[in-house]
Amino acid sequence: MATTTRTGTATREEYLQLHRWMCMAKALDDRMHILVKQGRAPFVGSSRGHEGIQVASTAALGADDWLVPHYRGLANSIVRGLTMKEWMLAVFAKAADPLSAGRNIPGGCYSYHALKIAPVSQVVASWIPKAAGIAYAAKLRGEDSVTLCTFGDGATSSFSGLIPASRSACSMTSAPECLP
Repeated sequence: MATTTRTGTATREEYLQLHRWMCMAKALDDRMHILVKQGRAPFVGSSRGHEGIQVASTAALGADDWLVPHYRGLANSIVRGLTMKEWMLAVFAKAADPLSAGRNIPGGCYSYHALKIAPVSQVVASWIPKAAGIAYAAKLRGEDSVTLCTFGDGATSSFSGLIPASRSACSMTSAPECLP
């Protein structure tokens, strides 16, 4: 089957920025693995192998859109604006950590309202209905925004009822939510 490619859809700088985000996520993920092995960090919710899809999907969001990532969504958060310094402040549970003021497991439970990142949970698939609610609330407020919800394969097998229920809720309310 022949395919065609549109030219001029992105600039060289935009492609380089996508690559930088993927490299940053990989570097932070690698650092987390090292810190856990050294006993200096408590947990790593690895995002290895997910960098491309996380960067691509989140890069498509606008400034008014919400991100509801799963706990392995480091690259999603980087694209929204999370810096390496902010992530490391969370890893070492520092009070200046903007994600949770050093009170939560790094990479596991955090939120960043200023970047429109909804609270992340380690309870598999528990954030999927939350994403439907965020999308519906945006619709009720008349906002022109989208809610991107990400999850791993565990969410599709362990709690498969939450996905169809959330899709159904969004369908019935015409809420702008992105689910795979």
